[in-house]
Amino acid sequence: MAPSLSVLSTVQIFMDSTFYGCFVMLFTVSVVVLNKRSRRLETRSQRSGEKDDPATKVERNELRFWKTLGTTMIIITTCHWAFAWATVLSLVDNVVLRSQMSFMRFIFEMLSVIIGDALVLSRLWTVGGKRPVVIAFPLLCLLGFIACSIRLADLEAKHLLLAMPNPINIRWWFTATTALTTRDKHKSLQYRYEGMKGTESIRRSLTSNIVYIAWRAWLANKLVHKSIYTYFMHICSIFVESAAIYTIWTCILLGIVAENRTLWSLLLPVSPSLFGCTMMLISVRLGLGWALGLGGQAAKEPRSLAIQFARSHNSESDMSDLEYNYRD
Repeated sequence: MAPSLSVLSTVQIFMDSTFYGCFVMLFTVSVVVLNKRSRRLETRSQRSGEKDDPATKVERNELRFWKTLGTTMIIITTCHWAFAWATVLSLVDNVVLRSQMSFMRFIFEMLSVIIGDALVLSRLWTVGGKRPVVIAFPLLCLLGFIACSIRLADLEAKHLLLAMPNPINIRWWFTATTALTTRDKHKSLQYRYEGMKGTESIRRSLTSNIVYIAWRAWLANKLVHKSIYTYFMHICSIFVESAAIYTIWTCILLGIVAENRTLWSLLLPVSPSLFGCTMMLISVRLGLGWALGLGGQAAKEPRSLAIQFARSHNSESDMSDLEYNYRD
């Protein structure tokens, strides 16, 4: 016997709120450490009275990128969380209102997926030595997903908000967007949203991309002291840098989509908050590296997780050791 709708909604909103709280906390820490680094850059420029060198300009661009990304994700995740509460608190018998709220949640889920995949592509671009061939196929898949998603969202919005009937070719757009056939033949909006969000062209071989990032990061960071603690801290750093949480969660969703529809529906709305946590972990790691790595070299034997995350030097940008060691 499947759990009742009220029980599932309560568990879902609890999980979503918990991960949203974690995301807000990480976002706050990220803003603090990035602003601290920005102020130090400004102070150093004012004291020297000279123009910024190329390394400083690159670092400023990195700071702007992560600040913009964090602001975008906090807006998207907050809107998704707000519509999740609106869906739960709306009247059960008002089917139209609940469908509209679910549609708005779907829009922000889709945006979070696009931004998350774009972040993975940017890290793949950095680790791959900024060679176009490395990201060519994933980029084409992402652009195709965006194009099909926009068209499908437009058709569904007209159907929901303007009461226009769906055209016959909506099945083609749905198939092109999901690229996955499930056993359930239900045609409701909910299942179309879930299929679109969860499959995304089988995630464009995202797992192999993350494995590639982690492998390059492992080879680039040479460990001096081969102790269990050092290996553990090294693995934690790579786990954060490679956006592994994003991939693990995606694989879990893909694994249960065809087997347990109830569990799938329960875990799916939590995705934006988890994706936001993944991005902010990377941002915090980089921010701590800049904030704690000033004035000297990083410790070879890490004394804490924060120091391990602070391996970068004063003039380093994101994972620049990879670019140095693997530049063609």
